[in-house]
Amino acid sequence: MRNADVHLSVSVLTFALLVTMLSAFLFASASAWKASLVDVVTWLKEGARGGSGTKSRLRGILVAGQIALSIALLASAGTVIGSMRRALAANPILRPEDVVLCSFDLSIQGYSAEKGQGFYGALLQRVRAMPGVTSASLAFTIPPEEWPGRRAIFYPGQEPPPEVLQGREFELGIRVDTDTITGGFFRTLGIPLLKGRDFEERDRAESPRVAIINEKLAQRLWPGKDPIGQRISVPEWDGPQRPPVEVIGMVKDVAARSLLSEAPMQLYLPYSQEYGGRATLVVRSGLGPTRAASALRGAVAGLDPLLPLYAFQTMPEHVAASLWRQRIAVGLLGAFGLVAVALASLGLYGVVAHSVSQRTREIGIRMAIGARAEQIYALVIRQGMNSVLAGAVAGLPISVLSTVAMQKSIPGTKPHDPWALGASLLLLGGVSLLASYFPARRAAKVDPVVALRYE
Repeated sequence: MRNADVHLSVSVLTFALLVTMLSAFLFASASAWKASLVDVVTWLKEGARGGSGTKSRLRGILVAGQIALSIALLASAGTVIGSMRRALAANPILRPEDVVLCSFDLSIQGYSAEKGQGFYGALLQRVRAMPGVTSASLAFTIPPEEWPGRRAIFYPGQEPPPEVLQGREFELGIRVDTDTITGGFFRTLGIPLLKGRDFEERDRAESPRVAIINEKLAQRLWPGKDPIGQRISVPEWDGPQRPPVEVIGMVKDVAARSLLSEAPMQLYLPYSQEYGGRATLVVRSGLGPTRAASALRGAVAGLDPLLPLYAFQTMPEHVAASLWRQRIAVGLLGAFGLVAVALASLGLYGVVAHSVSQRTREIGIRMAIGARAEQIYALVIRQGMNSVLAGAVAGLPISVLSTVAMQKSIPGTKPHDPWALGASLLLLGGVSLLASYFPARRAAKVDPVVALRYE
């Protein structure tokens, strides 16, 4: 999805959310305000009897339904927040705040492969020589990246001809995520090299093809064996056949697509043998984001003043951008959840206030025969909290089902999060208790003589 489409969708959803919140709040507030203005003594004097028991039960059921919906929305938002926190805590990038990224596309300037390779080498040489720079590299994609490159690989001799592979590249062979990088990429991001070596100057376009794989791919291809020196066929479906690549290194698994998903089978190829005009410069330094960005602009301008740079960001910003689904879900579910809590509390307040007005004579009798204020508080609050309890009982299974359903659309979501459910119940219970407290305080201040004087 393009950024413009994402921004448009978010804007539409935000506008709809604001309209919904405003409308719901105005209508609910009007009903609750009307209920709270009932004059108990006047109502008794005029002989009003209030609603029937059926209507009272219906009001209680509606409030319980609001409570159940509120719990489901709040628990869902809390579950997504929990998944985001787990993702950020599991970030495999070492000291991400020291890493700065920026991207460029040499094809815009009409670079040939030979000229582009020269530009890459000169740029890395300049950047690595800067004071404060620990390491620097180039890569086609930087983990976590939701849409990485993917290719079909085969054991040597088992690859089909290009005309067979073309159009069926998603069906044949072993599908792996691929990235094109230069030497120093793993050191810059802090990804451990477990076996073999990194890409070096000797790995040129005319040299034998080489590759680095992760643990998961090594286990898939050669379980229990040393992958170093093994060969993989990486055919091109739209070009001439090329010789297999030799595995020269193995690195630790990294959640390349999302911090919330499992590490894929990953194949790394060198830019020197798999040239592409678009690249992202990855720099680890102690300069800070502002100074590092200025230094990188200067290094690129020294080689090509007309080459535009884009997507300047720190690694934490890059990671946060990869969690866009989670952030939208938290915003929408949290907002709707808070609106539902507000509506539920207003509804509960209105129901309890109306019940107090109906039971004023009963309350007066209780106080006349010695009931204390705290007993009246308990009587009224208990009635309100019964609806809350019924809503909680109905809302818990709905919450579990909603979080299970979210697993398909939001990676890394784990259902049955006790912290999210517990926090939702505590928040809703506190708000509901407060909504019942004010009618209870009003009931406790009823004058028994006045309440008993009128039917």
